[in-house]
Amino acid sequence: MLLILKIHLLISLYLLRVIGEDIPKSPVIVSATVKALPNPLIVPWANVNYVCTRTDSWLTTEWAPIDCAGAIQNFHDIEVAPKGETVYEFIQAGAAQRHPNYYGQSTPRQYTYGNCTMAILNMNDTKLGNMVPNKATNFLGYDSDDFSSYEDIWNAAKNLYRICSVSYGVPGWLPIGFNHSTGVFLYATNSTLDSNINGTKPDTSISDHLPQGWGYLGCNYDSANRALKNLSWSGENLSVERCAAYCGSFRYFGVEAGEE
Repeated sequence: MLLILKIHLLISLYLLRVIGEDIPKSPVIVSATVKALPNPLIVPWANVNYVCTRTDSWLTTEWAPIDCAGAIQNFHDIEVAPKGETVYEFIQAGAAQRHPNYYGQSTPRQYTYGNCTMAILNMNDTKLGNMVPNKATNFLGYDSDDFSSYEDIWNAAKNLYRICSVSYGVPGWLPIGFNHSTGVFLYATNSTLDSNINGTKPDTSISDHLPQGWGYLGCNYDSANRALKNLSWSGENLSVERCAAYCGSFRYFGVEAGEE
């Protein structure tokens, strides 16, 4: 199993070129142990509170923090690559769009890879329970809509992944949007929380986005001594398809954070 990654950063590594041979199985990846920590653990960083949690309703016995890298990469390929920095109005389920001069996006929106799901939710969603402060503890309350770009949500999700899933091995969330009335969440697929949220789940299978002749190997950690050393390319919104075209003469290629 090979992979491209910056130190301390997890990515989706992609692929073996299929030349009349079976794709080898990915090695078993052991999920991080859920550490004992205050529940929730609030980590202030860059003027935002990142909330890491080991709440049972957010976890399953199959929880694998490393899968969150794949969920975030899926989100990038489906939403960020085509939509980039365009600002959208993210609307609470059942609420009316209040600003028709923006493109509206309904919530919840969920992106799954393996045993991790990334979600965009309005903070008024009652299924979040006491993990999110309600209007009574929020001076202004939460709006039924909020504004953000998919690019900003993607950057927030990557930071959330590093702080909660990599450092502590647990799910988590943080507020996003102009008014902090929307949040980005990482939690276990098929957890109680996941089952209670009926959101839009677009087709997020990495394999479905691969050019013909490539197969998916999975995700892993990298080190400063890169696993794939022959060729590299950095730029904004690098999709799987673009990287495959660039690395077409090689047997393996990887995608890191949608930028390398």
